[in-house]
Amino acid sequence: MGPVDAEDLGVPLNITPTTSTVSNRFLGKRRAANTVGKYEWLFLGIVSFTLFAVLAITLYRVLELPPTVSEFTLGILVLFNIVFCYVYAYHGVLFEQPNEIGFLVLSTVIILIYSVLGYHAGEIQDSVKTGKLVYMCFIGPIIVILGCQIGYDYGISGNLVFKIVGADPFMQKICRRAQLQIVLLFFDAQAIASCIILVIHAVGISLVQEVLVFCLGCIFIVVWLMIGYFAVLCESLLCMAAFLTLCTVQPSYVVWRLVVANSYQPDFLDLSIVNASGVFFLLIHSYLIVNSIRVYQNFGKGLKEKIFGDQRQTSQYGAVQRFSET
Repeated sequence: MGPVDAEDLGVPLNITPTTSTVSNRFLGKRRAANTVGKYEWLFLGIVSFTLFAVLAITLYRVLELPPTVSEFTLGILVLFNIVFCYVYAYHGVLFEQPNEIGFLVLSTVIILIYSVLGYHAGEIQDSVKTGKLVYMCFIGPIIVILGCQIGYDYGISGNLVFKIVGADPFMQKICRRAQLQIVLLFFDAQAIASCIILVIHAVGISLVQEVLVFCLGCIFIVVWLMIGYFAVLCESLLCMAAFLTLCTVQPSYVVWRLVVANSYQPDFLDLSIVNASGVFFLLIHSYLIVNSIRVYQNFGKGLKEKIFGDQRQTSQYGAVQRFSET
């Protein structure tokens, strides 16, 4: 039997087969940069240039607006989501993660929605706002189409997953589950932070309270992210238990703030955006919790050793054991 090539494995021809990987203790194995194809570099170039242009225009506009208007808040949300888009784009390509490219596409759609709402929120529609909206409406669909194509190709090929865990279908399944968990952590953080920003604007609390709430929220999100990530990285029962316990904090805060925001009866558009953002976060957060339980059920089955090269074997119950020496 001859050597197996990319076509035999069903790898799409516009995705360069992964022939080498680079291992990192905290990020796991990824593709070497020289394995990224021209089609993927083109995609990254379009995403980078587009997001930078939108970021520059939005930042210019935000600096001219008072913090109390809706257009200012929507501009901050655009800037905030652009940062996550950069992470999804480059991390998604280097780690060949279809879910991450999917969240990039979804975040691009969210930025487009915020841009449209921001255009109609202000009383004056000047050339800067119009140019930004036209530019985003033209380039946004291109990113969505290219992202869907690349994400589909990654999902079909399973190239890097095959390189990491081999041809075992079960190991490939739990590897994809763990990869999805990491991406969901960041997307959940993106959703809750966006919701907090919208709630702060809708309720109209003082500047000192705004800064305090946002800073404390960011600190909590970072700590929560680290616990959730290390729960997967170390296959730790203790970290997973702490992570799931803390998962009750965000939805409780969001539900409470939604009730308060609705009692304030702000502008109908502001209230609709806040409610939609809150419901969207609750859906994402619920799915994250379900996926976390499924990831925990796969602890101790050899995935950590293959992805991170950890020579310590973790049992399903979180106890760490060393391989017996022969």
